[in-house]
Amino acid sequence: MISSTGLPNRLLLHDRLGQAMALCRRQNARLALILVALDRLQESNDRVGDLVLQDITARLRMHLRASDTIARIGAGQFALILPDLPDQSAVSQIAGKILAALDGPMRIDGATLHRHASLGIAMHPTDGHDAEELLKNA
Repeated sequence: MISSTGLPNRLLLHDRLGQAMALCRRQNARLALILVALDRLQESNDRVGDLVLQDITARLRMHLRASDTIARIGAGQFALILPDLPDQSAVSQIAGKILAALDGPMRIDGATLHRHASLGIAMHPTDGHDAEELLKNA
């Protein structure tokens, strides 16, 4: 199922995460799951609605590869699946870019909105061997 932003929802996230983890096991590769939580999204949703979510989605896509998955899992929550990463430093670098892209002022429809993002990161297989465990640890 796809959310109103055109992104996979929580149900599709579980499916894609399970598939990505299975592929990583076969290839003996690493996978990162990054959970993104945005503060004060409800405040901006009341004012400018889907424009904010579309902007956030575009900002996330700028820093991810075509093979990565972005899913919307709640009002101000997104999950990012990043398969086939070389090491933890690659995840740290991507996380830094995501925080920089999402933190601070955002101009939407003539209004300046201030955002703050928090990230939770879990790596497969070290932080979880199934989707539920990885989501919990992120």
